[in-house]
Amino acid sequence: MNSLESERKRARIEYEKDSGNEKLGLRRLEEKYDDLQQNFQYIAEQEKNAKDQLKEIKKEYETYRNKSEQKVQNLQREKLKVCAERDELQEDTSKQQMELKNALFRQGTEKAVIQNKLEDTESQLENVKRRLSEVMIQLPELEQLRERSRTAEHRVKELEQKLSRQDEATGVAMVMQTQLAKETNESNLLLKEKADSLQGKLQRAEQRITELTRVEIENEVHRQPSLHKMLANLQKSQVVLLETQSELKSSAHIHETAYQRAAQELTAVKKDLVEMKVDDISDEVDDISDEVDDISDEVDDISDEVDDISDEVDDISDEVDDISDEVDGISDEADDI
Repeated sequence: MNSLESERKRARIEYEKDSGNEKLGLRRLEEKYDDLQQNFQYIAEQEKNAKDQLKEIKKEYETYRNKSEQKVQNLQREKLKVCAERDELQEDTSKQQMELKNALFRQGTEKAVIQNKLEDTESQLENVKRRLSEVMIQLPELEQLRERSRTAEHRVKELEQKLSRQDEATGVAMVMQTQLAKETNESNLLLKEKADSLQGKLQRAEQRITELTRVEIENEVHRQPSLHKMLANLQKSQVVLLETQSELKSSAHIHETAYQRAAQELTAVKKDLVEMKVDDISDEVDDISDEVDDISDEVDDISDEVDDISDEVDDISDEVDDISDEVDGISDEADDI
């Protein structure tokens, strides 16, 4: 009995103990439940908030997705447009590169032509310089020629004046010569006729003298006074005839001397006319002076042409550099694209 009661007591104690433990455990469970309930409510609120946030996020996501899709579509259209522009730009770039290559080739050809032209011009310039040097060497001779030209011009003026006078004198001399020749011919004819007549008379007189001499010898005795008288008359006539013949010869000689003098004056005039070759020297001096002026003008023209060609070459070089830079820029742009 006692052990049973002890057992019961122990069991009751244990039960109470267990009951207390259970109550304590229950209380703890209640507290834990309360905590869990609070946590659940908190979690529920958090879940609600999370759902609300999720809705907002979904809404924002939808908005963002729509915007993104729109943006993607826009980007795709932009991409297609950019691709088309890129293809067009590449095609244009290829065309421009081809045009630039052709332009560079043309520029190179033009530059080569201009270079050849420049070389030819330089060669011409060297020839001109050489000719100019020769002309400079000939300048002293040119000065001498100019001095001779001035002297010749002065002489020409004198000769022109003298020629003017000589022209008049020549005209007069030609008239005189013609008149003198005419008169001389007439005088010579007259003199010849008179000489022939006198010669005939002289021959007849000589014949008569011879005949009279013979007759005188035959009739010397009875006719001597009259024969002497006739012979004296005949001798006087012979002397007169001889004097007349001498006068005619002297007159012919005077006319011939005058004719020779006129011929000498005409020869002198011709000699003066020969001296007019000074005109040739003057023409030569003028030709040399013109040649010097032409060479000087040619040097100036070639110098101007060389300057123009040099400027043109510089312009072409600048243009080639600009085109080369443009080609490099287009190539870089194409690489960037």
